[in-house]
Amino acid sequence: MSANMEKAIAAVLAAGFEGAGATPTEHVKFPVSTGHGLGFRGATLGGRLRFAKGDRRVTVGKRTTCFYRVFANGPAGFVNVPTKDLAAVKREAEAVHTETAEEFAAKARAAYEAALKEMPDA
Repeated sequence: MSANMEKAIAAVLAAGFEGAGATPTEHVKFPVSTGHGLGFRGATLGGRLRFAKGDRRVTVGKRTTCFYRVFANGPAGFVNVPTKDLAAVKREAEAVHTETAEEFAAKARAAYEAALKEMPDA
């Protein structure tokens, strides 16, 4: 675990979040072309530490810390911040979100529609 992860976890715990396990881990291999023919490389996906506080969730990884909320119809409101940006991690961890699922959905829909209006026609 990196020093940045330890600092981010300390900030999340200080904001009142509690440990909630980790995301599932999967080991995958994929073929790659090498100078000697076909070879394989491997990668590990998942395994991020997870924390919970009410309907809010946080996962902390080496590069990013993800904050989100869980409503009856699933997770929403994802905010990713760099794990090394401790000020941003603290700000998101201490943020108070009081809107209901319906208010949150309406706000997200309005932001989506505003973003669509700003996009140039393809």
